[in-house]
Amino acid sequence: MVVLFLAACKSNSPVLNQVMMKGNNFSPNSLSVPAGTSVTWVNNDTTTHTVTSDNGFFDSGDILKGKSYKYLFPTGGTYTYHDTHDTGMTGTVIVTTTGGGYGY
Repeated sequence: MVVLFLAACKSNSPVLNQVMMKGNNFSPNSLSVPAGTSVTWVNNDTTTHTVTSDNGFFDSGDILKGKSYKYLFPTGGTYTYHDTHDTGMTGTVIVTTTGGGYGY
């Protein structure tokens, strides 16, 4: 009985390090992750979008409805990005580093 309860709780957990594209917005608009983490953008909108770094680090190309794009952030910094189809659609990934690991 306990195992079923834990499995049910896990299936309802939000997906970490994921940005949704819906209503011509990135949600969350800003995301903070430790260095070495991948972020996945999922297009749940009715139109095609891109995830294009403002500084040229990454570019997803067209992401069709229902598709996704993943990028690994190896080093710390602030990474701003936009959708080339909707330049008002912008977001930020803040990649943190710590001296002794990730603080676990």
